[in-house]
Amino acid sequence: MNFIEDLKNGLKGPNKICDPLLIYIILGVFKFIILYRIYQDITKEGFASIDLPNNNNNNNNNNNKIDKYHIIMIMNFMFYLYIIFGMFLHLLCKNNMKNAAWFIILYPFLCRLIWLMII
Repeated sequence: MNFIEDLKNGLKGPNKICDPLLIYIILGVFKFIILYRIYQDITKEGFASIDLPNNNNNNNNNNNKIDKYHIIMIMNFMFYLYIIFGMFLHLLCKNNMKNAAWFIILYPFLCRLIWLMII
């Protein structure tokens, strides 16, 4: 029950998580669920290597394969970058730069919206 109380205190009160960081965390949870599902689909046939398109049609070349280890390394790297970026957003919020944090969170969506309006 301590975890639930800590979670409630983190969402309200003087030491609450700022809104941009909370949205970033929620989007991140969805992102990692989707990445995990993609990882399951990629490795559905076992732990065999994934063949990439070969440009020189040489089937003996093993440089064009991604194995399970490399996929896990990429996912771990993305997870650590995600944590570092979340810490950056937290610092922005603590230093009264909440508008900058909102801009950073909404920037990809704004760019996509502007791009769709141009096309």
